[in-house]
This record gives sequence, structure tokens and C-alpha cells, in this order.
Amino acid sequence: MTLVYLEGTLLLSWYLRAMGMKIGKRVVLGPGFAQVVDPDMLIVEDGATVSAMFQAHTFEDRVLKMDYVHVRRGATLGTASVPLYGADIGAGAYVAPHSVVMKGEHLLPGVRYAGAPTGIGAKEYSPQSHGDTEKNNVKSKARDHGGGGGHGGVG
Repeated sequence: MTLVYLEGTLLLSWYLRAMGMKIGKRVVLGPGFAQVVDPDMLIVEDGATVSAMFQAHTFEDRVLKMDYVHVRRGATLGTASVPLYGADIGAGAYVAPHSVVMKGEHLLPGVRYAGAPTGIGAKEYSPQSHGDTEKNNVKSKARDHGGGGGHGGVG
């Protein structure tokens, strides 16, 4: 029997737990988990949404290197994102589809990441917690780059 038929069912989570994967409550597993390698090196906490291609081990210069991949509570790994061994995805973090989380990288909680390698995409913020600093940053960037002057690029 192939595990592809278990995708989208509760039986796949049961099977992966039996193989050593630590899966929390209310975790959403996207397609591809029937092909997961190293399930015993994966930790996915409560409420996470995961649709990634995990790489918990590599061979570098003929040396096997491996470490846990930890997805914290409420984090999201987009379709075909690739977290490498040692990656720690912070609680509530969002990793965009097709992004690569480098080995040993620790992503901050509640931050959006994108790219290969990942970089901060758009940080979630509330005006109450940041005051007018966001507005001041926009003004200073416009001033530094000649924004709004209409001088045709000659300074």
C-alpha cells in the first residue's frame, strides 16, 4: 500500500507519529507528507500549517549532517518551501511558498519570510505598538532618496 492514499486523512498523522514525528493538535499537513524523509527529526507544534519539503539531513563533503526541524505553534510553511536541518520556525511565523530556510536558521515569531534564502518579507505590526515610527521611517526614506521632489534624478 502506498501512503499517498492517506494524505488528507487523520490516518497519515497517526502513521507519522508512529514513525517518530512529533505532531501537535490542530496541525494541517499539506500534500507530500506521504513522501517525508526523517519523520523522527520533525517537530510540528499545535495549530501549525505545513506544506513543505523537509530536509532534515544532508551529505556535505561525504559527511552526514542532520538536526531537528522545529515548527513552532501557529506557524505556516507555504507550498514547496524547504526548511533545512536545524531550522527553527518561530511561533506564528509565515514562510512564503518556494522559500528556503537555511540550516540552523531561527525565524522570529510572527514575522513573514520569503525568498531563497529567506529574508523578512513584511513584518506584522500594529500602529499602537509602533507609534509614529513607521510614518517617520517613510518620510526619512523619501527625503534620503529624493522622493517627491520631481527634479529628474539630478541632485
